[in-house]
This record gives sequence, structure tokens and C-alpha cells, in this order.
Amino acid sequence: MKNKKINKKTIIKIILVLLLLILCCLPVFHPIEVKGHLVPYEYTIHGTYIEINRYTGTEAEVEIPSYLWLRPVREIANGYLEGAFEDLNHVTYIYIPNTVTTLSGGPFWGCWNLEKIELSKNIKVIPAGSFTN
Repeated sequence: MKNKKINKKTIIKIILVLLLLILCCLPVFHPIEVKGHLVPYEYTIHGTYIEINRYTGTEAEVEIPSYLWLRPVREIANGYLEGAFEDLNHVTYIYIPNTVTTLSGGPFWGCWNLEKIELSKNIKVIPAGSFTN
């Protein structure tokens, strides 16, 4: 049997692959709160799914994505002190995809100019006060 030596490049490649695997698996073990840099949302990664906490965009017509970072968007939640769309008077239309199963708190409280919302058919409960004011 030949004696093979592992060179430095191979060791570096192995280390980089292991680091990449570790970084990909971290959100599975601990939720990570992120302010969207590439998307107009503040959101939390909960391992296998995404929770939208706040819309930070300027568009009047909002289509919530079904997936972010290869994870389904499952929840539209209260942000830290406010609903995901609370008091965003520039928003007139919201589409919520069928991956979303949960609305928490009052996500649309105070959306005075909201004319139309298309809800996911998979939402189980719409909390009282979701559309107040």
C-alpha cells in the first residue's frame, strides 16, 4: 500500500468545509435575530424556519417571500415593541404566502391605508386586534 501524504491545501480545504458546515448548522441550535441587509425585513431565524418581525421597506405593495435563506417563512410576528406592519401607512397591499401558518400579536395594527391583504390559507388563528385601527 502506498503511503499518501496530506498536503497543506487539502488540510485547508477540509477545515473550510468543516467551518462552513458549522456556520450553516448554528441557526438550528439557537435563534438568530437579523436586520435584513438583502431583504426589507427584520426577521428571526429559528433553525428550520423564519419569523418576520418588521417590514422595513418603502414599497406600498408588499409580497412576503415564501422562503428566506432556504428556510420557509412561517410566522408574521410582533417585533420588539411593535407589529410587523404596525403604523406603516404607506402600505396598501400585502400578500402572505401559504408557507405562513402563524400571525402573532397585532401585526397590522394602525395600517390606515391597507386596502387589501391576501392571507395564507394555512393560517390557523388570526389574533384579536390584528387589524385594529
